[in-house]
Amino acid sequence: MGGHLLRRRSAKIPRVTALASAARLDADLIASLFPAGVSVCAQRIDDHYDCLHPAEQQCLGKVVQKRRNEFTTGRYCAARALAALGIEDSPVLPGPKREPLWPDGVRGSITHSHELCVAVVSRDPALLSLGIDVETREGISEAVRDAVCVADELAALPDALNCPEVWKLIFSAKESVYKCLFPLRHQWIGFAQASIRFDFAAGRFVPLMDPALGLPDTLQKALQGRFVFSDDYIFTALSCPA
Repeated sequence: MGGHLLRRRSAKIPRVTALASAARLDADLIASLFPAGVSVCAQRIDDHYDCLHPAEQQCLGKVVQKRRNEFTTGRYCAARALAALGIEDSPVLPGPKREPLWPDGVRGSITHSHELCVAVVSRDPALLSLGIDVETREGISEAVRDAVCVADELAALPDALNCPEVWKLIFSAKESVYKCLFPLRHQWIGFAQASIRFDFAAGRFVPLMDPALGLPDTLQKALQGRFVFSDDYIFTALSCPA
């Protein structure tokens, strides 16, 4: 579906040709979605329990294997990304909403989908927050679209790009928005409270947030979204500069 979609439309979705599969990922390409100073680790999902900090092992408890694999790979990626910033042996425990609680002075985000997990972190004071999401390229149904998308963002799409794969891109972008804004606002954000506008040629997006959320204008204007498609995955990223 993805290759055919890229050939037939005039407005192209940016593509990472070097990301051939989930088996080997170039984290520098994912890092290109963020400003400088962001450390990235991408890893195939597996059981990394033995690599976890003891505090992380304790908080995991007894869970099904799928959840164990996702959690342990996420924390494994987080540890490697933090180590690249010079931060060692610092557990990343889950908060009340299962959000990762980063060490003091660190902003970060974790995502996983299918076989892939990604963690991004930064200690750059010029960044207030980060959000990352990865999804498979398989499109979503019209029923899911109607639960995720709002009329004005669909109307803003070129006709050739109003399709299941781009609806999935909208879903992913909204996941990145939530992950970026939750550490700043600590409030639930529904799918209908963000309307996404894309610049497909540049691989960028802007989230237009519901005024009822009470986001300061300076925060709304600071949000910078980017996206890219690989052969297998959709990556969306949102950063909020200070």
